[in-house]
Amino acid sequence: MPEIVIAICTRERPKMLAELLHSCINLTPVEGVALRFILVESGPDTVSRGVIDSFSDKIDITYAHEARIGVVRARNRAIELFLRGTGDWLAFIDDDEVIDPDWAAAIKAAIVALPDYSIFAGRAIMIEPESAPRIYKALRAQRARRTTSYERKAVTTQNVVFRRAIFADDGRAMRFDLRFNTIGGSDYFLCYQLTDAGEKIRFVPEAITRERVLAERAALGFRLRKQIAQAHHAGLISLLRFGRFRGHIHNIWMVLGAFARCVILLAKAAVILVYNEQRGLACFAGALNWLCVVIGRLRFIWRNPADIYASVQGG
Repeated sequence: MPEIVIAICTRERPKMLAELLHSCINLTPVEGVALRFILVESGPDTVSRGVIDSFSDKIDITYAHEARIGVVRARNRAIELFLRGTGDWLAFIDDDEVIDPDWAAAIKAAIVALPDYSIFAGRAIMIEPESAPRIYKALRAQRARRTTSYERKAVTTQNVVFRRAIFADDGRAMRFDLRFNTIGGSDYFLCYQLTDAGEKIRFVPEAITRERVLAERAALGFRLRKQIAQAHHAGLISLLRFGRFRGHIHNIWMVLGAFARCVILLAKAAVILVYNEQRGLACFAGALNWLCVVIGRLRFIWRNPADIYASVQGG
């Protein structure tokens, strides 16, 4: 019987964590699959301990406190706890999400159907608040129509499952890189390391998590700053993957490509808006995203990435 261990790293979000754990209780039992949970609380406070205690009689959950701040330290602590057990697969789910009831069934189906894959990434559906800019609501709606499974080069850890061999000492013995502890991007860098080494990642659209976007995160300014910051740390990833010289060349190439895509999408938006407002707005949002890539990648040339994950949003 394969055992899937779901790791949750949390910091000062007891209400969101309670919603996530409640969704874990409601996961549909799957024949031949055992589910366990690991929760690592990051930071000096242990505000989540009471939440865990209220669910401990309903799900098999192990709690650990990582006093040092940073999601990388928390994820690596979860890996160590996972390796002490007998789990076959380690999943990471963010503490501000909820899991659809059929998530485990979808992951099992993918594991059985695609035995050559070591990493499966589910679909994370973002639920926008009423205050969200219309262009991003349109972009979300367009992306929601993508329901085909395909191969990915890198993914985030908001909804992903890794085979045990990725982390085991007799396998690849991988860990999240501490250089990304509070700047973000450790998940992308880990995935690039793995796919560069020959591992394969498969997108599983039926394995769904949902995140209700907070109003402060939905604001246009916050989105643009975050996307620029993500492109900024992507510049560091390029240097670590390819070396200083080739890494800077790669960054310049990405800037040129992103600028071209931005211009193309702006032109498409101007045309499509005339007869299809929804698609036109989605194109405009896509153009803004690529513009953020241009700015973030260029900023990396003279400035180190900022600690964008040193603080917490939500509760």
